[in-house]
Amino acid sequence: TALFCFFWALVARDVTQDEMGLLGTFGGILDRAIGVDSPEQFTAHLPLAWFVRLIFQTILGSDSVFAWRLHAALGATAGAVLTWWCLYRRGRPGHAVAAGLLVAVNPILGFHAHDATNYALGPMTGALVIIGLSDLVDGRPTATRYLAAGLLLGAANDFFFAFLGLAALGLTLASLRWSREPHLARRMALRA
Repeated sequence: TALFCFFWALVARDVTQDEMGLLGTFGGILDRAIGVDSPEQFTAHLPLAWFVRLIFQTILGSDSVFAWRLHAALGATAGAVLTWWCLYRRGRPGHAVAAGLLVAVNPILGFHAHDATNYALGPMTGALVIIGLSDLVDGRPTATRYLAAGLLLGAANDFFFAFLGLAALGLTLASLRWSREPHLARRMALRA
């Protein structure tokens, strides 16, 4: 379902002005994303999505609208799959399908999956954080990996991810109290 929703008619519309932002080389993207030379033009769009887009454009060619939007469609699909997987692996297959479908058919995410910007990667990074927090409560050693990956990728994708990062910090502290293995959970949280 996610593949259909996020890849259907991916190249149907022309590239918009918003999608033209942050083009160029690795160094140029980093400079414009962070706003080192012109802080007044800081847009809060950090460079992760643009770097991934640059990789696809290098492989598939920068003239291909598909190459421009592939990172967004893949990121949105990964967000839906990770949301499903988080609940499925906790023994909630019915809830997993419902949550995964809610992400997959979300019209706002569908729009951003068809737009060469960084917004479509947000649900993927958020799902990684949720998987990490769930693993922390369950005492799974994978908590460190997922929590750290979600926080790092989210922070590299969008400035406003800081709000989710702060919420994740609060939930991490709460998760330590709910964890089945509190000592193991503390070690994993500190590592993450």
